[in-house]
Amino acid sequence: MRTSIRLITSTTLGAILLLSLGVGLFAYIRFVDSKKLSTEELLAQKGKVVDVDRSGADVVTIRNSEGSIQLKKNAEGNWLLESPVKDRADSLAIATLFTSLEGLRMEPVPPPKNGGLAEYGLTKGDVSIKVNGKTSFELLIGKETAVEGKVYMRIEGKDTAYVASKDLGDQASKGIKDWRDRKLSDLTATQVNKVIVKTAKGEVKPRRPPITGR
Repeated sequence: MRTSIRLITSTTLGAILLLSLGVGLFAYIRFVDSKKLSTEELLAQKGKVVDVDRSGADVVTIRNSEGSIQLKKNAEGNWLLESPVKDRADSLAIATLFTSLEGLRMEPVPPPKNGGLAEYGLTKGDVSIKVNGKTSFELLIGKETAVEGKVYMRIEGKDTAYVASKDLGDQASKGIKDWRDRKLSDLTATQVNKVIVKTAKGEVKPRRPPITGR
């Protein structure tokens, strides 16, 4: 009986291993990696259409019935009003706005049969919020829906319409006076040593008494 032995050289064995690795990598890309969702798709699954990063935001522009209001963050990280007037911005109003943006959940709705996005008030949007920075986007806010407390929204540059709570729209509809800092100064009481009050009868100079030990 004759027995034959086939010798496999190291070169042949290496080629087989490389081929196996190539097939495995292709299978991974084809069946596993291709099924991974993009960041945008993952956010959409959670109803979160915009990815908001308040720390990376530099400029916020709000457009409403009063016109355009622009707020800008300075080098110290404080928000200031740039237009239509220059002033300090209300830090609480800014923080509330970003909290609402971060918590915004939107549900897509089918496009209307007649009138397109104009039927939802989303051709340009009655109100809009534009954020510029590391992540930039413009949120258009349109008409109220048949459901109380809901409005139509859209991301500028995209045709999908959404429904979301009108709370954010109410904030964006505020006038310039609601975005200005109402405090006369950023000074706290502990930083003040002397106050001069001018009246028709002259100046009044109340002083804080010195702190003495007991």
